[in-house]
Amino acid sequence: MKKKIIQIFIVLFFGMITKSEAQFLYNRYVNVKIGQGIVYGGWGVNVEYRRNHFSIALDGGYQGSQYIYDHDVDASYNTGACLRYYYFRKQGSWQLYSGIYTGWLNNYYHPDIGTDSYHSTVYGTAFLLGLEIREELFNVELGVSIDPGMLIFNKSTHPCYNKDWYILPNFGIGVNLYALHTAFKNRKKFKHSPVKTITTAGVIDTASQRSLVAIHEKLIHEQANNLIQSCETAPAAYNEKAFYQNDTLYIFKQVGIGQYVYGKIFLPYLQRESFYTTSIEPSNQLLKIFFIEDNLTIPSPEELITLYEEEENLIEAKQGLVSLYIHEQRCHVKLEQVSFKKGSLNLYFDSISLCKMNLFIPQDKKK
Repeated sequence: MKKKIIQIFIVLFFGMITKSEAQFLYNRYVNVKIGQGIVYGGWGVNVEYRRNHFSIALDGGYQGSQYIYDHDVDASYNTGACLRYYYFRKQGSWQLYSGIYTGWLNNYYHPDIGTDSYHSTVYGTAFLLGLEIREELFNVELGVSIDPGMLIFNKSTHPCYNKDWYILPNFGIGVNLYALHTAFKNRKKFKHSPVKTITTAGVIDTASQRSLVAIHEKLIHEQANNLIQSCETAPAAYNEKAFYQNDTLYIFKQVGIGQYVYGKIFLPYLQRESFYTTSIEPSNQLLKIFFIEDNLTIPSPEELITLYEEEENLIEAKQGLVSLYIHEQRCHVKLEQVSFKKGSLNLYFDSISLCKMNLFIPQDKKK
């Protein structure tokens, strides 16, 4: 059984590490992992809540009986907790972390104990170092626990334990419950949302259906022309980007010195030619528009997928309207009457146009 789990872990680990880009949509991370190590209580479960760089986790597991130095060590059920800090990378889906753990450390026996009475299950404090490979939903952890042998509880019942250091591996496979729940909820909302979607269609047999398609095509081209004309009259565009991945369109534009507008639009059913319009409001989980005041360098559109989690100065838009036209691999976006508010800061943009942006769309998403 252990051999099969380790094989599955290795396949997932190397499969995920070959991913070139992370796909993080949320700064909250509710992670449940199964694995082996101190942070899993032996073989067990670790439940972690993470926000940005910091996380707190609880674990519970089981360590089976062992035969150490010709001595039987009893099995135990174990618990613990840990705090971690994650070091984000600008690109890629792997992150280093460090942390501190308190709880079950080891079930041990030392030859110097002999036949003296002692307690084999040790609780105390250890340090954590490791690497996590993750996508939006799934993740793999590979790390070590560093137990110096001196930071244990009830030292009198654990003779000889402090004679050694214990460096033990932790590995696990997990799923982000928050992202999983939000993905199901967003897909359900998308089907019943007030978002207006007009798309071109294929060949339809009946005359009435052909007429309906013609009306839709006329509407989409009228809306598209309005967006394109607004681009013609807009000031010269600079530093604007768009990128589509993980059923989400990311947009980015510089609107001033050290000032940017950044957005994420959930579009799971992207067509070759489509027009979308919807309102900006805090309750609309399908669309988020932010104002950023910082000095940013975004050399490639792919980096937009990690900006939401890495940037700490995001100010969310409270109201406005978004219109979006996609044709083949070109994207036009217009934001109208957009207001941002945070504390004493109030910003208002009458109109922001993002014009003729090249848009990468994976082949399996084109219809």
